[in-house]
Amino acid sequence: MKNKLMDSAPSTQQSCCMEVQRLECSPVTVSCNASNKVTISAEDKRQKKDSSRITEGMTAYEMLEKFNFPKGMLPRGVKGYVLHEDNRFEVFLDGDCKFEVEGGYSLYYKRRITGRVGFGSLKDLEGVSVKYFFIWFGITEVNRGDVNLDFYVGPMSASFPLSNFE
Repeated sequence: MKNKLMDSAPSTQQSCCMEVQRLECSPVTVSCNASNKVTISAEDKRQKKDSSRITEGMTAYEMLEKFNFPKGMLPRGVKGYVLHEDNRFEVFLDGDCKFEVEGGYSLYYKRRITGRVGFGSLKDLEGVSVKYFFIWFGITEVNRGDVNLDFYVGPMSASFPLSNFE
């Protein structure tokens, strides 16, 4: 169980901590801050089901290809990735990186990229931005067509040939 914040605001720290209900896990750490908000953190001792897919031997680049995307969508330097059973993913890079692509665009990848993958579809993307006329916009979705990749920034989109990402 991760941190949980209770918004009750008793008058004293003592009464604040007394309102904590017993948790069915241990060890439990309870702390109260100066504004009398309770933070509870605990390690759940019950057996947890691992929600990540087994991806032994596959690189993030190979996983992209499995979902019909070219390897070149990710920059070099991927340290690892996690693909969850519900197709949410996390990709971890060496660090943030920025580079230029054809057409005068700058791309910025954060150290951690997240989203949801489907065959030919990346949605709910976070961690990838494009610079357009001095302003950075977050790329939220990418769809693969027959010969193009369509990148979405809110309601706007731009298409680029697949050959740019091989």
